[in-house]
Amino acid sequence: MKPWRNLRKHLLGRQADYANLDEEQLQHYQLRLDQVIERNERLTMAQNYLAQTARKEAQRIAILAIERLNADHAQINVITKTDQVTIASTDVAVDAPNSVRPREGSWCQHVVGTGDVLAIEDGSRHAMVRDTEEAQTGEIASYLGHPIRMRGEVVGALCVFDDQAREWTTEDVRRLGQLAEAAGQAATVDSWSSRPPG
Repeated sequence: MKPWRNLRKHLLGRQADYANLDEEQLQHYQLRLDQVIERNERLTMAQNYLAQTARKEAQRIAILAIERLNADHAQINVITKTDQVTIASTDVAVDAPNSVRPREGSWCQHVVGTGDVLAIEDGSRHAMVRDTEEAQTGEIASYLGHPIRMRGEVVGALCVFDDQAREWTTEDVRRLGQLAEAAGQAATVDSWSSRPPG
């Protein structure tokens, strides 16, 4: 059984459960999330490949995401043991260097750690992100993140977000899922037996 499935089994069956975790559940969740991300060596290999070889296509997909979901911002992020690395963002030029920030406080780490879609209507009321700087300042209110997979492994997240609360629809999830699949296909390596560059 894959680690993220264990994480889901312990904590949730519906998206609503994410939003309403109590303090003890939240601590348990964060501990297991750290374990899932830190022990996944194949994840790191795939992330290195994705970050170095698929940036132009990733930027194109991010732009499509804001157009198709009528959102203000979109990013493609990969999550390492310590950092969130943004390889595409609609807020920067395609040739800008990768943006790196600490994993602590990342919203996309929850998508990578659980291998599941995360839909947040109002971050200020959502247990998993309400203590982050973005939620407290109102920089991000609504967020929709979808896992990016390479050969079945979750290696990153495609997300869209706004500074206003928003109810995400099943059609929004479907459209973002199509683009996340395209991002994974663009970066798929020929074989897991050979280490990607980087």
